[in-house]
Amino acid sequence: ETLYVVEELDPFFEDQIKAMGITVDGGKNLLSLLGELDPGMVASSLSRGGVPGANPDLTTDPAPGRTDLPMRPPTMCPGCSHRGVFTVLNRLKVFVSGDIGCYTLGALPPLASMHSCVCMGAGIGMAHGMAKVLQPGGKTQHRPVAVIGDSTFFHSGMTPLLNAVWNQSNTVTIILDNRTTAMTGGQQNPGTGKTLSGQFSPAVDLVKLCEAFGVGHIRTVDPYDLKAVETAIKDALNDEGASVIIAQGPCVLEYRIKHEPWVIDAELCTDCKRCLRVACIALGLATTADGREVVEIDATQCNGCGVCAQMCRFDAIKAPVPAPA
Repeated sequence: ETLYVVEELDPFFEDQIKAMGITVDGGKNLLSLLGELDPGMVASSLSRGGVPGANPDLTTDPAPGRTDLPMRPPTMCPGCSHRGVFTVLNRLKVFVSGDIGCYTLGALPPLASMHSCVCMGAGIGMAHGMAKVLQPGGKTQHRPVAVIGDSTFFHSGMTPLLNAVWNQSNTVTIILDNRTTAMTGGQQNPGTGKTLSGQFSPAVDLVKLCEAFGVGHIRTVDPYDLKAVETAIKDALNDEGASVIIAQGPCVLEYRIKHEPWVIDAELCTDCKRCLRVACIALGLATTADGREVVEIDATQCNGCGVCAQMCRFDAIKAPVPAPA
């Protein structure tokens, strides 16, 4: 018998089958290691490889109803505690050295406020190196900002922060403390108070940890308060030496945090679209009865965080009115 293994990306099954001593007559020597496969691609690849019965003329029709869908880049969840920090960073136009996590989405427009991202733990070290190059003689201009999540910080961010303190680097490190490892499935970390098996464990205090490293300027901030975030970052940019801002806001998805959705007063909305800069998928556009295009809030998506309301200059985004008792 002849065995062909058809699988996307790496030859996982193919390698395991070969390891069992079974001969594989065709696999990744015929099929691409990249992208998704469809019946047409598989048939043409097998035909080129001389596989009997493969139809080289087989085509794959696109799935019905899928061709007209608008493109949408990946974005943070509604109510994500990272959104406010990147909204402010975008406004301040500072250079941001990023890291790996949900917050890497801050690199995409319209937030567009992460300018480098290499690997876990690289952000702080890269900011330190840039500070030394761009600030000869200890000058404070061109001060870079590093952004890192709490899980990544515990994983590989502590060493570069200690190095920045030791070498008297004028950097600002923002630790986005959402109390979980959100991007990879909500795993625990040393700051959550639980082990991976769910047992209770002493939670590492980020403030005390940074103090032990010798960080001279440590600020904690509510990431949903844009004015407080902006003040903290501006103050940190004027500090001498390495400074740390800890933005404390639990992951709304992991901790199932849900507030009442906010509403938009169409009479006050001027359609300036400033609120759309926060890149929240709960915000969209609608046409009023008189033909005006205004922003609307999808109540099924809105988490009630209020970040968009702080962007509105006309007080058109309102907090929900409590129901009478």
